[in-house]
Formats: sequence, C-alpha cells, structure tokens
Amino acid sequence: MLPLTLLAGGWLACAASIAAWAAIKPRVGAKGSLPSSTRVCIVRPCAGDEHGLGRALLSTAATSTTAQIEVRFAVAREDDPAFAVATDVARTLRAQGVDARVVLTGARGPNAKAEQLARALRGVACDVVLVADSDVDLAGADLDALLAPLSDERVAAVWAPPVEVEPETPADRASAAVLDASMHAFAVLGALDAGGMVGKLIALRSRDLAAVGGFGDLVECLGEDMELARRFRELGKAVRRVDLPARSLARGRTWSASVARYARWIAVIRAQRPALLASYPLVIAPTFPLVALSLAAAGIEGPRALGVGLGALAVRLFVAALARRRSGSRRTTSLAFDAVTSDALLWSSFVRALGTTRVTWRGVSLEITRGGVLRRGAR
Repeated sequence: MLPLTLLAGGWLACAASIAAWAAIKPRVGAKGSLPSSTRVCIVRPCAGDEHGLGRALLSTAATSTTAQIEVRFAVAREDDPAFAVATDVARTLRAQGVDARVVLTGARGPNAKAEQLARALRGVACDVVLVADSDVDLAGADLDALLAPLSDERVAAVWAPPVEVEPETPADRASAAVLDASMHAFAVLGALDAGGMVGKLIALRSRDLAAVGGFGDLVECLGEDMELARRFRELGKAVRRVDLPARSLARGRTWSASVARYARWIAVIRAQRPALLASYPLVIAPTFPLVALSLAAAGIEGPRALGVGLGALAVRLFVAALARRRSGSRRTTSLAFDAVTSDALLWSSFVRALGTTRVTWRGVSLEITRGGVLRRGAR
C-alpha cells in the first residue's frame, strides 16, 4: 500500500474505531430518585423575541416531576420583547398553582446568560437549580429522570443532549442534523467525552454550585457550562448525561447565523480544552478530507485508494444512523443529506473559529482571551 492510501486508510480506521466505540457504549438510564421534598428552582433566561417563546415557557409546568418546583423567568430589561411574554406566562402559571415569577436582572454580560442566572437565583432557597434555555420545550419531559443522578452525592450536575425539533430554513435543517445526525450529536459525543456538559437543559446541586463560585463567577467566561464541568471535576464531583432530549424550538436562522453559533461552541473548546480542537477534522467531521484524500491517492497510486473514500462514506452514514437513534430524533430527512449539510456547517464553523477570537453573541461584540475569558466591545 502506497503512502497516501496508507495515510487515508489509517485515518479511516481511527474514525471508524471511535464510531464503533460510541455505538457499543451503553445508553445512560436513570438510577435512583430524589425525595419528593426536594426543592427545585427552574430558571429560564430569556432575551428577545424568539420563535415559540410563549409556548416554550408555558411548557415549564407541563413536565412530569414529584419535586417541589418554583419557576423564575430571567429578563434583563422591561423593554426586552421577552418581558411581556414572560410576564403573561408567569401569570398563567400562577393561576395553575405554580410559583412563577419574572425577575428583572439588568444583566449586561459579557456572558449575559451567566449574569441572568446569578441574579435570578439571589435569595432563592432550593436544593437543585434546573436551568432550561428559553427555546426548550419541556412539555411531557420527565424531570425526575433528569434529576435522578443527583441522588448520588458524588454527582454535582446532570445534563440532557439538545436536539432541534422544528427546523424551517436550510440552515435550521443543517443545524438540526449536526445535533442528531453527526458525531457532534451530544447523545453520541457525550458518551465519548465524560468531561463535557451542554447547558441547554441542566440540573445542578445548589451547594455544589455555590462551592465553585456560582454563576456570578462566570460572567466573564464564554462557555459557562464547560467551565462549570471543569470546576466540578476539580471539586472531586461528577457530571452525568441522561438520555433525555432537550427539545429546542429554535428556527428561522440564516446560514451565517448558524455558522456563528457553532463557531462559538468550537471557540469554547479552543479556549478551554485546546487539546480537543483537532478532534473536529480528525474524528467529528473527517468525511470531506478523507474522500478528497482518497481521490488524490487514486489519481497517483491507483484505483484501490477509492476504497478508502467508499469506506469513509459508509462510516459517515453509520454515524448518522447512530446519532439519529441515540438522540431520539423524529426527523425523517435523508441520512445522506443530513451527513453532507451537517459536515458543511461544521467545517464552515471550524474554519471561522480558527480565524478569529471575536464572537458576536446576541448582538454584542466580544473577544475571547486565554482560558475563555471574555472582553466586551473588542475592536
């Protein structure tokens, strides 16, 4: 076997082995349970006129749980379009007997989400903080399954892998495919990387959160979820993933907006866990370069090299099917189409993340410095 073919074959073998390892990793079931006296504060940071905001916030009370819950909708200012929606929903939930309030936080960031959460939790006495982003549909969600791992005192946090359930634009569909038809699907990636956490839907033990400084200590950090996971590990605590999808209603995005979003995620890895950055081209989205390398090898070394390209395509379709099943997605889009669009989005985002340390987050220009620290208004 000649050098280019050998290189491509070795790369393919590595990617295929990791995909196989992800497939044989056992699914995560809920074990144990918290007592019904457990006090849970559900906090939903809100900003802007998001699609389905009212529906998502109303779903907060449409969950299954035996815990005692209170709900806080965090909004920065009264002139934020989310304020009126959150106020109406809180009123409706109170009429249903739920302790629901809107908290005006005055948050300015640079990590506005972390600041929203910190201010919304002031004066709240609870055993568990449950954070659900404002686009997450909780209707029918089994929160007891999310909370169950916290029955083990060694566990500080639990998270649910996000999926996008109502894509509308081509960019929406590509984004949904990243989350349910690629190696980047957190239901798959989370099985391989026990050190991560995605903050779309998380439950945190209150005293452990306080022990690592709380959300107030993360206002200048991009990727507060990953930083929390790191701090919990330093505390000697575990972070667990559960197989409960965090169903996002987000839609209506452009391609550039989707690229910017995933570039921010990759920027978090670049800043906080740089050793993992190479996993994007090597393991998470290797199909495009593998096919290109096999074609180049075939032109120089003969048609046998095309077998590597065919193998790469087969592995990619296997990963798409695995991710679709593990994520619990109900989308019926072609796996081949999802594989192409999700990899195109990931590569576009990867290149963008490598090319700049600046990100735009909810209209605010930020610069990422060493360790993921944010500076506002960088030029």
